[in-house]
Amino acid sequence: METFELLRSLLCEKASVSALITPRTRLEELGIDSIDLMEILLNFEEKMNLTFHDEAMLKLETVQDVLDLSQQISN
Repeated sequence: METFELLRSLLCEKASVSALITPRTRLEELGIDSIDLMEILLNFEEKMNLTFHDEAMLKLETVQDVLDLSQQISN
């Protein structure tokens, strides 16, 4: 599964707005609370075999930010 599609799938499970999620979507627009977002990010880390630093996770604002961070870590 493509990285974006995996992340979108995880976000959709909590947000129920699958058609509207694009890389430019702001995470706060999805109506996901911070606990759900952390759960989604931890699940994403596990599936992608990555580890995000807590400081970096606090700076994530858009879906693209998550994708960029995952690419930086995997390189």
